[in-house]
Amino acid sequence: GVMYSQYDYIYLSQGRNGGVLLGQRYQVVRPVNDPNPVQTFDRQQPIFKAIGQLYMDLGWVEVTGVHETTATALVQEACEGLNAGDVLIPFENRPVPEYKPSVTFDRFAPMQSRGDATLMMGKDFGSAFGQGDVVYINLGTSQGVKAGDYFRVYRYASGTIYEGYRRAGQGQLRQLRGMPYGYEIPRMRKDLPREVLGEVFVVRVDANASTALVTLSLGEMHAGDFVELEPPAPPAAHLTVTPASIL
Repeated sequence: GVMYSQYDYIYLSQGRNGGVLLGQRYQVVRPVNDPNPVQTFDRQQPIFKAIGQLYMDLGWVEVTGVHETTATALVQEACEGLNAGDVLIPFENRPVPEYKPSVTFDRFAPMQSRGDATLMMGKDFGSAFGQGDVVYINLGTSQGVKAGDYFRVYRYASGTIYEGYRRAGQGQLRQLRGMPYGYEIPRMRKDLPREVLGEVFVVRVDANASTALVTLSLGEMHAGDFVELEPPAPPAAHLTVTPASIL
């Protein structure tokens, strides 16, 4: 066969000649490209070039038998079907970051950074995201990001300092039923605040990119929206007194 799932046996392209050892574990990855590429923002094109080739994580296998020029391995975990021709790389344990509830999220927090990072796309090349979706961000360990960090997702208002949204209001009605006579919806106000869309939780980090999970969605997020790294939560202290009162 050419497609494999969990607990299937597969054959590797190298054995003792390639240094494969009994019990060795490998991650299975696949280089992928968007089958339906769409026009991206001009500012995103150099970002994609800087990130490089996108690889999909598929699962991991364990070597159960080694021969001279091939090896046999058991698929221990498959997130989806593994195909003949997928790439094996050395297995690495990934840290499990600690999740915090979003009860303290501040949707009106002052801006920490401006245009430093963006949502590039989502899993399976998605372009619109909500709670529970997986997204990719163009910052990684080289920029100080680590698993367990949180990013705040935001969008500039139409007509504000970010020129990339200069046509965001195109086609909008200038007047709505019930509005005072003579009042028009302003398109080009320069002092409008940004719109905070929610929060994403970093679960994996590479050198120049991060994989994150949308944990809070106040509105639909799009590829091209901005993100900023949230500061770490302040340490908490708890005090107990025994006995509770002194007579």
